[in-house]
Parts: sequence; structure tokens; C-alpha cells
Amino acid sequence: MKETGLVVETEGNTAKVLFEKTDACKSCDICSALDGGSMYMEAENTVGAKAGERVEMEVNAPPLIVSAFALYIVPVIALISGYAVAERISHIEIAGIIGGALLFFVSLFMVKLYGRKMAKKEKFRARIVKIVSEKT
Repeated sequence: MKETGLVVETEGNTAKVLFEKTDACKSCDICSALDGGSMYMEAENTVGAKAGERVEMEVNAPPLIVSAFALYIVPVIALISGYAVAERISHIEIAGIIGGALLFFVSLFMVKLYGRKMAKKEKFRARIVKIVSEKT
């Protein structure tokens, strides 16, 4: 997936890029949303872009799909499983609800830890592939 944006700041080989939210972005939480539909993302600055330059970024789609699965599907599976196991063991519905909620929140915590670990891996990071226009 490729996006075009404006480099806001750089630090070492990382750049914070501001861009407009597109249709492809609607269900993805990899970026931080700002007011007015703008978003920013930290990207590996492989081309030496500087603040004020318009750049093209690339995010690999397969890791993005894995991340989306972990973020949206795993907690739902945990909720249902927690309810089913707790209710089956105790035969009390409230125990099932508590078990489902407990496993749901544990899975959210685990997904957050997984996200932090994956963010450090190069294949999960966005990277700037070219400078579209120089500073204005």
C-alpha cells in the first residue's frame, strides 16, 4: 500500500509523515488520527527526506493483514471462548459473562504487546520510498 504525505519532522532515520486519510485507511489503526481527517505515521526515512518535503511511503500489505486479524478477530474469539468455557465449567451464566470479559481484556493486552513487538520488525514498518517534491 502506498501513500503520499508531507514530512513534518525527522529524527535519525525516522520521519513523521502527515497525510490525508483515504478509503484504504478507514479500517486500519496503524496510524495516529488527527482532527480533520489528517493522519500521521512514523516511517523509516531511507531516502533522506527533510521536513517540508512531500514523500511517497510504502506499507507492506501482508503484515498489515496479520495485524488487523490480531487486533479485530483475536479479542472476539477470546470473548466467545471465555464465555463458553466459564459457563460450561460453572453452569452459571454470570460466570460465563465474567469469564468472557476477563479473557477479552487479557487478549487486548496481549494484542498490544504483540503490536509493540511487531512494530520493531522491519517488515511491519512503513518506509519512505521516494521524495515526490522538494521543500517549498
